[in-house]
This record gives sequence, structure tokens and C-alpha cells, in this order.
Amino acid sequence: MITLGPAMAPSATSPLKVNQKVHALKELVGVPRGTSGKVLLIGGVSWRRYWVDFENGVSMPGVDRTDVGPADEWARQKDGPQQVASSDEAPAAQADPAAVEGEPVGGIPSHLLERSKRARERLGANS
Repeated sequence: MITLGPAMAPSATSPLKVNQKVHALKELVGVPRGTSGKVLLIGGVSWRRYWVDFENGVSMPGVDRTDVGPADEWARQKDGPQQVASSDEAPAAQADPAAVEGEPVGGIPSHLLERSKRARERLGANS
């Protein structure tokens, strides 16, 4: 039998329980980062989602485990370094995706956009 000692804390993705107090680890729609709340309901089989009632009055269904966590996880995250894009990544992030050949635009591969454009021209819909 394997026992968990004090050095083996639960992982960051350990499941939450009903009525457990949590904090928003990321900024959610209508919920600022760090807002505390309570798990009301758990759903899902292979991908667990949580219905969380936040203290600012927002009740949000379908919250992913990576978006909320218990108080100790929130304390580690808020005191730790924030993920900030480096200055080397900034120009690439600001580049126009349409200007780069072969890169997807809005998640759609360029070859599919080109195929749609040719079909619209063929059908006379691009007038």
C-alpha cells in the first residue's frame, strides 16, 4: 500500500469536491482572477467540469479544473512569477497572420481559405 507523506502533495490537477472553496486562477468572463467561490456541482466523465458560485455573484457552469483551484494553489500561483511574453515574442504576436504564407487565419488553414475563395469566384458569389 502506498501512503502519501507530507512531501507528496496533491497535484495541481487533483479533482475538486462539492462545497470546496476555490479561487479563480485565471480571469474568467465576469470573474476577476483571484475571486473566491464554492464548487456547487461536478460534471463530466473523462473531462471534469465544475459549476462554481463565485463571491462576486457570478455562478458559472462548465469551469475547467485549470481555471480554478483551492486556496493553497492560488497562494502559490499569485506569489509565483507571472507568464509574460518576452520582447522577442512580441513582434511575432503582432504580425498580421494573413501576411504569412501557409499560416492559419483565425484557426483556418490558408489552403482552405484559398479553396473557398476559388469556389466563390467560380459561382459568381464574389461580386
